[in-house]
Formats: sequence, structure tokens, C-alpha cells
Amino acid sequence: MEKKGLYTIAETLDTGWRIAGALFFVLYTVGALGHIYDPTRALMLAMTPWFLLTLGVVTLVPLLVQREITLWVWIVGTFLVTYLLEVLGVYTGLVFGGYRYGRGMGFPVFGVPPLIGFNWVLVCLGAARLVQGWRIPRGAKALAAAVLATAFDYLMEPVAIALGYWSWVGGEIPLQNYAAWFLIALGAGVCYFFALPGVKTRLPPVHLGAQTLFFLILRIFGGV
Repeated sequence: MEKKGLYTIAETLDTGWRIAGALFFVLYTVGALGHIYDPTRALMLAMTPWFLLTLGVVTLVPLLVQREITLWVWIVGTFLVTYLLEVLGVYTGLVFGGYRYGRGMGFPVFGVPPLIGFNWVLVCLGAARLVQGWRIPRGAKALAAAVLATAFDYLMEPVAIALGYWSWVGGEIPLQNYAAWFLIALGAGVCYFFALPGVKTRLPPVHLGAQTLFFLILRIFGGV
């Protein structure tokens, strides 16, 4: 029987990941330049939540080709755990340090935009898929993925603050934040490498690379 609808789109994205990935890099580069150029900055900021949501969904759609329910359990679980930890962090300061979210990532629910949990999924999945093929033990892969995710946050933090995504109490990024990022990403990585069959699509690390380029451009040329 001919596959239709969403599964057809999933297969197209899976086999055409190079084209989709190239489009990711083009769009994120244009977005970064739009943030630097004053007349378009307000528009870029307003588009941020919808932009990330759309490209994030495109990144995950190819997973439908595998028909592995455990992958979606991991995705939903990672979203819920990270979102709840973010809520706990905002209200108590115990997880990442004292901080609060602005409106740059969308409307907050219990102090946290749901898109934050979604981006956690994208970052952890992208990092895990990137190291998936490395010929090292699974535990080492989980550690490597956690290091990559934490490095991404290190690159992202000053830009996110400058763009009003969130702000830290006292204006300084605490080391506690990076420790929390590492431990949370490590937990997600352990579950990924020890409980899942592995992701086949290459779009998650490509999307993470495009996001990295976005923040790198703004760090270098945006005066952040």
C-alpha cells in the first residue's frame, strides 16, 4: 500500500536530509544576520518561537520512518523532565541558579515557555545522534553528548541573555547552570544509549549545527 501524508513527508525528509540540512543553515544564517541588522531585529525576535518550533518539528518528523515507539517515549520523557526541572529552577533557583524567562521564547506557562523543553529535546537528541556512530563505549558516548550539549549552552547563554530570552539574578551566569546542563544532558544520554535502538535520521545533529552557527555568528559579529 502506498504511504501517504505525514509518512511520505517523513521519508522525503529522511532521504533528502542534505537538502533540508542546507536549508536549515541558510535559514539560521539569515536569521542571525536579521538580528544584527537593526531594521529587521524586532521582526526576527517576534518570529523566534515560531521559527524554532517549525524547524524543530521538521527535524523530528523523519523519526516516523523508524516506527519506534521508544524513541517517542524518550522525546516526551525528555521534554517533561526538562520542562519540570526548568519550572522548579525558575521558582526555587535550586537547579540552574536564579533566573527568569522573558517573552523571547514564547508565552511562559508556570514561568517557563514550553518551547524551552522542546529545545532541550532538540539539543540532547542532536548531540546524542552526533556521537552515536563513534566507536567508543555507550557510557563514553553519553558523556560526550553531555559535554557537547553543555558546550552549546556555553555558546548560547550570552546571546540568549542579550536577546531577552532569559535573565540571571545578579547578571552573572552561575557555574551551577553548566553543571546542571551537563547532568541533565548526561541523564538524557544514558537513557538514549542504553534504552533506545538509536536514531537513523541525520537531521537532529544538522539542526544542532545550524543553531550553533546562529549563536556563533551573533557572538562574533553581533557584539555579544
